[in-house]
Amino acid sequence: MDERKRRQAHVFISEADVVELFSALIEEVTKDKYGFKITVNTYANELLELAKHHAFDLFVLYLNNIVFPTGNQPAETRIKKALRLIILLKAKYKKPIIGLYGWPRDPAYGRQAKLAGADFVFQTPCSGEVLREAIKNCLDRSMIRNILVVDDEEFLLYPIKEMLEKYCDTFSVLTAEDGLTATKKLKENEISLVVTNLRMPGLNGFELLDHIKAHYPHIPVIITTGYDSPENERLPLTKGAAAYIRKPCKIEELTGAISTCLK
Repeated sequence: MDERKRRQAHVFISEADVVELFSALIEEVTKDKYGFKITVNTYANELLELAKHHAFDLFVLYLNNIVFPTGNQPAETRIKKALRLIILLKAKYKKPIIGLYGWPRDPAYGRQAKLAGADFVFQTPCSGEVLREAIKNCLDRSMIRNILVVDDEEFLLYPIKEMLEKYCDTFSVLTAEDGLTATKKLKENEISLVVTNLRMPGLNGFELLDHIKAHYPHIPVIITTGYDSPENERLPLTKGAAAYIRKPCKIEELTGAISTCLK
């Protein structure tokens, strides 16, 4: 089964004037692979709020035109704020960023944006072919979904990893044998979804769920447990878990829940 045919690339663009161009280029890149959708917003604070609740696969930032809450400011100040926005987005979401700028007509600004974390930076106008290759590079990397599976029972952990990777070539599965190790992997990797056991030594599944919701609210969490009870089912869902699955997990049930979460 090709999971990519059921997925959409979600692209954020900060400038309405380039949406038509990027839509055409993204359509060329994603043809016969997956669909796409575009969210447009020029306001930096609204972008940061949207990013908390949507799994964007690519940020396209027109660095000159991003609007910051403090209103009209000198060009130099806006440039510095745009660079800080790149740093923040890259550190928090680890997704590809394409930066565009028309001024200053100084290549040093492009280098600064690259140092801040942008994957590609172009001074406008630039060729569609160059943009197309940048979009392809970014989406080919971004559409791979890193799933973190957390379980202290090794005999269950690795079969789940193997099953998920066989199910779909856009799944890359990382594993952790306890909640504390999971928090480290969340910090070090770009994680799209977490599947965690409830009962574990040290940091248990409830505590890991709380940690993820506090620090990575955009990451959905699926809870699995062999200790089924009304309380064990109710509590994770009230805390923000995306799904609750009883062990032993059927691969169809688990992959179905994952696919729903990643849409």
